[in-house]
Amino acid sequence: MSLKADFTEGKGIYTWNSVKEDFDKTGNSDDQIYNINYDGKTAVFSITDFDSTLVEGEELPTLANATLKIGGTTLFSQQFSASFQEGQIAPVTLSNTTTMGALSINTSYSNQDNRKIIQSMSFNLNGEKVIGFDSAANGNFNSNAGTVEDVVDDIKVSFSFLDAVVFMTANDNSLNSEKDLTIDEEIALLNSNVTAELSINNYSIAKSQFYKDKDTYWTYVYDPNKNYGDYVEKEQDIINARFLFSDGTSADFDTYVNGSFTALENKFNAVFDAYEILFENIDLGEDDDEYYYPATPTTEQEVEAPAERN
Repeated sequence: MSLKADFTEGKGIYTWNSVKEDFDKTGNSDDQIYNINYDGKTAVFSITDFDSTLVEGEELPTLANATLKIGGTTLFSQQFSASFQEGQIAPVTLSNTTTMGALSINTSYSNQDNRKIIQSMSFNLNGEKVIGFDSAANGNFNSNAGTVEDVVDDIKVSFSFLDAVVFMTANDNSLNSEKDLTIDEEIALLNSNVTAELSINNYSIAKSQFYKDKDTYWTYVYDPNKNYGDYVEKEQDIINARFLFSDGTSADFDTYVNGSFTALENKFNAVFDAYEILFENIDLGEDDDEYYYPATPTTEQEVEAPAERN
């Protein structure tokens, strides 16, 4: 049975039966609605819309909307839609918004006749975008397009981390992917075809530069005279990128990325900790002893203390 048929057949209102440890159908609805007792309140999970289409024999979702409410307050929602072209599994358009309280994740995708692809993703806390990614690529994205320079003409990408935004543009001018380049030639090509600009609070403060850097690695070297080998440290040239500021100073890209992610990690941890506390007492009718205590261990297992109730 298809997912679409499953959704249609399962329409109705269901209530959790803690004795049977299963849902009882208690009413009719055009949606699928599940009611669960939660700390004296009713948790309601609703699947309000679902649709799909067949592409190359594969059932692919085109619509899926769902919400979770406790005491009338929406704690989770999902809104998804997509469209497909006949004979192509990759979507033509896609849009998805997942909301969990103060946190929301938005994604979108658009393929315009395989000539332009636009993508976007953002993480938001309390309506503020804290991480964002946007890209627009022009070229020939048919599966038989050929080499890299045949596929992509130009691409624009922006990354945002809190108040910092890196905007990058790249094109395929003078690019020949079948030609072997020295590292100096690769750096010259990158600096000619790729630009990046760092702005903070919409104020441009630095531009990008690719340069030759050094990296070390360990490798095993066999000595035939001694009939054994050892690991030795070696050095190699690599390509790195940095920001150049108007006063002549510079800083590697990860200086800004790492600092931004540290602040973001603290914000996200606070959100997820709050949700862990919120959901840990949900009651699905399990026996208290079985729910809070582990099964009796064997002689080879460690005995763990029972988890504390909140």
